Amino acid sequence: MTLFEMIDKSAFHIGAILVVISCIAYIKLKWHINEERNNYFVWGLVALLIQAVSSIVLIYGLEHTELENSRIIYLTANYVYFVFHAIMAPFLLEYTLLTTQIYTILSRKTQILISLPFWSVELLMITNPLTEWSYYHDMDGTFHRSFGEYYMYFVSIIYIAVAVRILLGWWTAISSIKKKILAVSFSISLMGLAIQFFVPFIEIELFAESLTMLGVTLAIEYDDERLDSISRVYNRAAFIADINSFLKLKKSFYVLTVKIMDMKYLNATLGISSEDLQAQVAERLAKVHERFRIYHVTPSVFALFVPGDDEKRASLLAGDIKNELSFDMEISGIVLPIRFCLTYAKMPEEIRDMDSLILLCESDVPGAKNGMIISGEELNYIYYRGSMNRAIREGIKNHSFEMYYQLIYSGEDMSIHAAESLLRLHDKELGLLYPDDFIYAAERIGLIDQISRYVLREVCAFVKSNIPQKAGINYISVNLSISQCMDVDFADRAYDLVKSFEVDPGMINFEISENMAFTDYRYVSRVIRGLRKKGFLVSLQGYGTGYADNYSIFSIDFDAIKLDKSLLWHATKSDQGRIIFENSVRMLKELGKRIIAIGVETKLQSDLVRSSGIDGIQGMFFSGPMSATDLSKIV
Repeated sequence: MTLFEMIDKSAFHIGAILVVISCIAYIKLKWHINEERNNYFVWGLVALLIQAVSSIVLIYGLEHTELENSRIIYLTANYVYFVFHAIMAPFLLEYTLLTTQIYTILSRKTQILISLPFWSVELLMITNPLTEWSYYHDMDGTFHRSFGEYYMYFVSIIYIAVAVRILLGWWTAISSIKKKILAVSFSISLMGLAIQFFVPFIEIELFAESLTMLGVTLAIEYDDERLDSISRVYNRAAFIADINSFLKLKKSFYVLTVKIMDMKYLNATLGISSEDLQAQVAERLAKVHERFRIYHVTPSVFALFVPGDDEKRASLLAGDIKNELSFDMEISGIVLPIRFCLTYAKMPEEIRDMDSLILLCESDVPGAKNGMIISGEELNYIYYRGSMNRAIREGIKNHSFEMYYQLIYSGEDMSIHAAESLLRLHDKELGLLYPDDFIYAAERIGLIDQISRYVLREVCAFVKSNIPQKAGINYISVNLSISQCMDVDFADRAYDLVKSFEVDPGMINFEISENMAFTDYRYVSRVIRGLRKKGFLVSLQGYGTGYADNYSIFSIDFDAIKLDKSLLWHATKSDQGRIIFENSVRMLKELGKRIIAIGVETKLQSDLVRSSGIDGIQGMFFSGPMSATDLSKIV
């Protein structure tokens, strides 16, 4: 047989070799993540390569069976081919289980049951020289099948069918295009298997399997769209897709998060690149264990998930990560320690759904110590903060905020004098929320300005309706946020908004808290002067909490001073409290300030306030918060 004839008869096998070598080269060049399944896939390619080489040797040996050495080569190559050929279908299923991470949650018993058909086939192939239960050769070298080979084909079809079902029917962490690639690839493999089974002399099965491996390489091993471009670990989209796939199994698993607490500080103060920091952390995490996938969920949060319900395993992993990250890192030429904390929680028992998981990942952990590991009931506060952040965002999006108004009465004749605007948030999970619940959270996540603009627009619209004026309301109070107090252009923007409603600025009274006013006195006093120049009223609320000094109150010249309710409540409980209350009122009167008492809830408090000659009275004893609709009924 000439060389060209040899090549012609080996065409499919040579094609398989070229395809397999191309896949191995591609994977090695593009290898970003060294997972167990990546190594497993390369060994599968090597097994296929060995089969293709064995097949070529078979052809050579078959043409020279008259030579004793050639017959030995032929029988040996045939033996090697079938030993490795029996591996391929079980390999595809095993690779599928590793890729989708189903394998990690299967019980030991289930893993053994899945592997039994493979080992039975492999045993038949390994012992075939003694038993000839799989195949045999007659005296002239002709190949004959035995029951073992038919059994191998049957097991292979079952394994491939299960792998296809998992990849195409269950696995959600893959795009529809890639599913089509896999569908075509596995169809080619099944087609090649069927052709060679019914027409043995058309040796196309290996080439078909190599095309299947090429499809797997393109659809699964090439996962750049699932990788984070900075840290080169899996990205947020991959995290969500993989978690959703796992949830479909209805099995428990632990999610572990690593929260880097220094990210913004290091970038702002030391000029350290956040990208360098993220890459360094990802590199450290990759050293922990190759079995666990690492996800970059937010700029400062990495996540891993641990299949199964073994809390000890999750706790040990958290400890390993803590040890790995507790050393100084060199970032942008600076060597420094990284502050971080870890959390781990069981899903779906402790974390109900994907939304709750994302909240856990995105929520900060105030007061967390460096290297702290948080789990169990300790996570409840984080969940609550995360739920509050979600409620605020959804409230803005779905217009779930609602304005209420509490009347302020004249201390002289108890007629309606003014009103204070009060904001409420209706959330489907947390229920009715008050400003004390969500204002701090809104400031922390940068949404307070949107809420403040909403309040001012609602108040202006209410004033424009003329209902407040008919009720005898001279102005409506609106609370100033911290960011507004620090914004030198706020007065201009507020004036433009109020004028767009054709409302008199004198109908709006901006209230600023005592601690806010005198913590950043320089900036706040500038904003207050700007507001007063535009015609707005400005009041101080919470006087008596201990932040303000009397000189500052006099220099700013507030239109009114609201006493902190604690002054009044203590005044009715002790002589000392009453003396402090009366002296405070007397001093403010001597300074020429209008005084408003809030938190009046009992008749005793009402009598004390009215006898003190205070200008305005506000409290539940006279009127609780009411909606604009309810307030219109008073008119």
